[in-house]
Amino acid sequence: MRYFLYATVINFCAAIVFTVPVVVPEYTFPLELTVWPGTWMFEAYFAFLIVGVLGNLGWGELLDLLTRNLDKEESGRYLAFAHISLSNLAVYGATGLMFALGYLGGAAALIGFGRAVITQSIIGWMVVPIGVFIYLYLIGSILGVANLVWMLGRSKRSRTVAPVQASSHRYKDLIFWGGLIAAVSALFAYLPLVEIPYYPSNYLSEITILSISVIGLVAAGGIETYALIVRRHIGKPGALA
Repeated sequence: MRYFLYATVINFCAAIVFTVPVVVPEYTFPLELTVWPGTWMFEAYFAFLIVGVLGNLGWGELLDLLTRNLDKEESGRYLAFAHISLSNLAVYGATGLMFALGYLGGAAALIGFGRAVITQSIIGWMVVPIGVFIYLYLIGSILGVANLVWMLGRSKRSRTVAPVQASSHRYKDLIFWGGLIAAVSALFAYLPLVEIPYYPSNYLSEITILSISVIGLVAAGGIETYALIVRRHIGKPGALA
């Protein structure tokens, strides 16, 4: 639950940073906010405040209340990790793209580009990734609810804690993070294949998304390989801490 509170503070500071360009006239943001699709920046900002800041605060407080008032065990470690990582990745991804969509589209509208050009050549390719990030947030929320149900089904909190070997714990953590990164990277690797038929002129954006996905898959493979190294040392003297 403390990680949700950490995320609340970090996202609140990020929201303050996002505010600065809007209140400084020299950055032209105030002008872009007055025309479509510059208005998307408003929507992105308030969505970030509601979901990224208040949402994390609410989940953290809910888990804390459940643990203290019902005297339940701590939340499921990997359910909680998956929930907070997917939901915050989705918040930053969706609102970041919405903000970029509003900024680029608003700038194009101010200099006279038509709606069709703006939609097809400048901002259209961002719509599908925004939808994917929203689905990621829904998946994260479902995992959060599953975590609550899991906690409610647990017995009362035990006053004695069984020792856990550090190397075993690290092995499980590495397997989890490697699998999660691989799953998200594979999802976004598939995304360009879906978008190319609809936005063939945005091949540079598609290549960028695909490249980031490949990097993510390589990183996931490295994490899983390291996990196997850790597993080989479990139970041995001088095992990895």
